[in-house]
Amino acid sequence: MIATKNEIEILFGLWAREHLITGRQAQQMYTWNELRESVAPSTSLSEFKRKFSNMVLTNADPEYKAKIHNVVKNKIVRIIETCHLSEPRKGELVVEYGRATIQGYLINIGYSPEHGSSVIAFRRDMSALHILSHFKSQG
Repeated sequence: MIATKNEIEILFGLWAREHLITGRQAQQMYTWNELRESVAPSTSLSEFKRKFSNMVLTNADPEYKAKIHNVVKNKIVRIIETCHLSEPRKGELVVEYGRATIQGYLINIGYSPEHGSSVIAFRRDMSALHILSHFKSQG
């Protein structure tokens, strides 16, 4: 496994290996609460959002350029690298817009007008798989 003290990152890695393999689930978007219920149901929503956000911040894509929806613009209180964060509670920063690669998965967080809330989408990071297969073939 990976070296992390963030139990949400460990739980996400285990969940992703089991649930993000099929094409149908790989295309699904999750609200924060849906993802929490799937990955860490015994964790409070605020704790899950904070720890998942920390995981995204640590692994943020430096090339990401957010297209902020008007509904969310006033919620953004801070930008760290390429991630745009809100502060639903004092001292609790949550990613509203961001992209990261974690354990071989590309994670996108952003506002969805269809859902009326932030959503999280995943897909396998094919560039990471290509690099890994290249190193394996080199022996």
